[in-house]
Parts: sequence; structure tokens; C-alpha cells
Amino acid sequence: MKKLVLSLSFIFLFSCSVHAEQYILTCISDKDFMRVHSIDTKKKNIILLASKSLKSEEEYNSINRVINVIRWDGDLVYTFDISDVGRENFMTIDLENNKIVNTAHYIEKPDWKFGYAYSQYYDCIRG
Repeated sequence: MKKLVLSLSFIFLFSCSVHAEQYILTCISDKDFMRVHSIDTKKKNIILLASKSLKSEEEYNSINRVINVIRWDGDLVYTFDISDVGRENFMTIDLENNKIVNTAHYIEKPDWKFGYAYSQYYDCIRG
């Protein structure tokens, strides 16, 4: 019986410290925009599964698009991506705190409502 308790304790001790290598990260921005990503921490890649405006219900055809990771440093990930409409996007993803900061740049044709850059701050949940 002692061996069984010791074995189970050992299993529970190490099972609590294991992090998932793949998971879904669903994020809502401060500007009512949603992004859903597949995160693979072992392969160090991110796939954009869906994106949608929560104000207009407009969905974007970004399904299964691999995001260009330019640096993966522990729980911080930095990406660069060109959107479907040709906008440059820089993202910082904090995997420990489930947060994203995304900035789009409008060099050639600025959006006069937001100027040359448009930033969004996302709160995320793992699923």
C-alpha cells in the first residue's frame, strides 16, 4: 500500500508541472476584435485559425494561416505578418499571462481615423 501511495504521489507531482505543447488561444481585443490561434510550443509555431470583428460580425478568411514567428524567447513570442489586405502586423504574445499586443502599420495609405499605426491589446484564454 505504501508503494501505491508513493507511486501515485510521484505521478501527481509531475503531472501538475507538465505544460501542454499544443493548445488553442482565443483572444478578444480592447477594440472588440477576436483572434483564435493554435499554439504549438514544442514546434514553436502559431497558426491563425479565425479572426472576426465582434462589432460588425465580419469574418476574415485567415483560416489555417501560419504566422511568421521572428523570435520565440521563453514565454514571449514576436511575430511579423502581412494581412489579407496587405497591412504589416507586428505582434508580441505573452504566453505566460495570455496577452497579445498587435500593431498594424499603414505606411502607404494611412487610415486617417487611426493614423499610421493601429494597436490592439488582447486578453486571451487557453482552451
